[in-house]
Amino acid sequence: MLLGFPKRHLNHCCDPNAYIREIDGAHYIYARRDIRTGEEITNDYRMNSRGDTMWKCHCGSPQC
Repeated sequence: MLLGFPKRHLNHCCDPNAYIREIDGAHYIYARRDIRTGEEITNDYRMNSRGDTMWKCHCGSPQC
């Protein structure tokens, strides 16, 4: 999946540590909780929320 900026710098997780908010056409990344140094920034792509295609998720989250 190829996302635009800044979303392309986030990895998927079903229990993400960040979210994206659009304000006046610009996208901003906000932390949902404290993010440790070295921890990757994740976002829920909601990749199975539309259409008929089912993607198997391997994020390892208990919410997966």
